[in-house]
Amino acid sequence: TAFGVIDFRNGNDDIIWDNGTGGHAVLWQFSGSTLSAAVDPGGAMGPEWHVAATADFSGSGNAALLWENTSGQVVAWYYNGTALGSTAYVNGTVSPESKVVATGDFFQTGQAAALWEDGGGRLQDWLLNGPSIQSAQTVGQIGPEWHVAGVGEFNGISSGDATSDFVWVNTSNHVQIW
Repeated sequence: TAFGVIDFRNGNDDIIWDNGTGGHAVLWQFSGSTLSAAVDPGGAMGPEWHVAATADFSGSGNAALLWENTSGQVVAWYYNGTALGSTAYVNGTVSPESKVVATGDFFQTGQAAALWEDGGGRLQDWLLNGPSIQSAQTVGQIGPEWHVAGVGEFNGISSGDATSDFVWVNTSNHVQIW
């Protein structure tokens, strides 16, 4: 399954594939719209693991993957280009029904944070420093009929605030921006 898109320092967006049976990811690198390489960055997790997010969680310009297992444990894989640089368990867990619904610069640090949503619609964002949660904030909750549909810098257009905002959509297609 194609999981996400991120630049592994080749200047183009690359696609991360999760094998769907858990524990293995492959990277496709592109030159324009041409597939230039398929890279197996090494490392594997067990079948209970899946890719939860991909972003530059360190602010270094390098890509990272967050893996989540069925019991709510989280592991961070940090890359140096396409080579797997380091892996470590993150010092926090989430409920098994939680999932990353967005990544963005929610803390104005120049690095991505992960926005987790649980089964009841409650949100928490994590700013990581390596495998350590540097900051975690409970963001709020609207209700189970709402879900996060995307991230952007809607407030930053006119105010100079570069913090990422997120868009909520409910089952009646009403929209809110936080």
